[in-house]
Amino acid sequence: MAFRVLLIQAPASRNENGAGDLGGHDADRILVPSGLLSIASHLRAHGFGAQAINLSTFTWPQAIAAIRNRPADLFGLSCFTFHRHAAAALAAEIKALFPTSHVTVGGPHVSALPLDWLGHYPAFDTVVIGEGEATALDLAVCLSEGRTAAGIPGTAFRADGSPALGPPRDTIADLDSLGKPWQHFDYFSPITSRGCPGNCTYCCTPKLWGRKIRFRSADSVLEEIEHLVARRGHRLLKIKDDTFTAHRTRALAICQGILDRGLELRWTCDTRVDFVTPELLAAMRRAGCIKVSYGIESGSPKILRSIRKRTDLPQVLAATAAARDLGMDVRFYLMVGNRGETPGTVRQTLDLVERARPTAFYFCALTVYPGTEEFEIARDKRLLSVERFFTDMARSEFSFNMGESSPGMSHLLNQLVGKLGGGDRPYAPYTTVEREQILARHPDMLRSYTDLALDYCGEGRLDDAEGTLHRAAAAAGRETQGFLHHLACVHFAKKDMAAAGRFFERALAAAPEDRYLRRDVAALNAAGTMNAQQQAHMAAWLFSNLRSTDPLVSGQPIVPMPLDP
Repeated sequence: MAFRVLLIQAPASRNENGAGDLGGHDADRILVPSGLLSIASHLRAHGFGAQAINLSTFTWPQAIAAIRNRPADLFGLSCFTFHRHAAAALAAEIKALFPTSHVTVGGPHVSALPLDWLGHYPAFDTVVIGEGEATALDLAVCLSEGRTAAGIPGTAFRADGSPALGPPRDTIADLDSLGKPWQHFDYFSPITSRGCPGNCTYCCTPKLWGRKIRFRSADSVLEEIEHLVARRGHRLLKIKDDTFTAHRTRALAICQGILDRGLELRWTCDTRVDFVTPELLAAMRRAGCIKVSYGIESGSPKILRSIRKRTDLPQVLAATAAARDLGMDVRFYLMVGNRGETPGTVRQTLDLVERARPTAFYFCALTVYPGTEEFEIARDKRLLSVERFFTDMARSEFSFNMGESSPGMSHLLNQLVGKLGGGDRPYAPYTTVEREQILARHPDMLRSYTDLALDYCGEGRLDDAEGTLHRAAAAAGRETQGFLHHLACVHFAKKDMAAAGRFFERALAAAPEDRYLRRDVAALNAAGTMNAQQQAHMAAWLFSNLRSTDPLVSGQPIVPMPLDP
């Protein structure tokens, strides 16, 4: 029998409600186990029939049922801090079901605490530390040949019953040499580099990827994007690099390649304000970028120095203004409770948001992760210990106020995080007048036309919306699938069903794999005869879909299981 490998993204917790209930976590990261997909594709490229399943939105009973019917020789789990208890409990279930199997685990949490992890959880045989592809391949080869896994570089293992470390493993220099997950799996969040040029005190990226940032080539990234768009029908991709624009020349080459290949998509990315320029943002916008997320953290220069952010407020204002000038959505990642925080520094952060006017922000308290400098500081202050990550079952993560200790400060932070935390908060969306001004400044930016048309639709100005879309087609020199889709929705809202049907047919002919388009057509076909109120609701739903930044995988708003096509 062939050696069987099953890689698993565990549920968020044993009490998780499932069905997409993410408990305020970033859905971009939870729903797509990018590391597991890369490892699985690398194993497949070397002859192992690795499977990957995503249980992140499953209830606990559903997760156990999914595992029970999937025996394997090697089980690999991914572990973040927030679901560490669920990952450990799932491993115990796996060992009970398949006692002769080898169970390993990787990810940022266990990479920081490999020996402690093995010491607390006997169900695990090894820990994969840091980058997983080469280590997982060595592990699969050893086990498939009946050899011991003890001492494999890049692992923690058991030696005579006690946890021990293997030799360190070098990071992978050539990321293009890895397997190609897009050939095997359906997902929407490419990762095109590893590492970050920053050295922030709260971040565990150096522990996971090393301190040197490494990049996939522009050709490799474009191959992935083209496959996900043209073959798998994605129109929205979320690039989840720590700093997508860290290599300016490569970022420009990717943007130009998207245009040269005629790829029609919307995409988002995360980056830093000190690694963008107006020219780079303009190239990104032309290539379909609709949103940039900046790690801002604080509006206080003192706090920025304390956390070693190495950015300043003029850079924040300039980077935000440059993106808003182009009509791009801008999300700020912000956190409070940092060392040196006072009510005054919190007000500086709120003042910065008011001055910069991002379209949304994500507010959270300082969360301390193992493997970070902030964890070492918290441990020295006796605020947190390694042991608490194993014994505190009630807390998924550990957030602290490392700043001023006073009743007023505590009240302010509780009020602020309670009111503004827990997910993206819209802040300064574009007005229709702003959209008109953006289009007047940048008539070559085709996304500006569709943005304005959708604003007109929201105001009931359907003739203006249709006229704007025809102007877009004239500016592009062709009628793209996206414009046809928009025109179909406008004509549906105008109750011109014959024209709507024709535009939907032409759009489908131009992009038969587009899952968003197919979803809309299927919904309309299923709706049948509608009264005026139902039609108005359907039109609003169609326009909302055109704006949506929720990805679709296999036609659903959450990633199903398994991930194989």
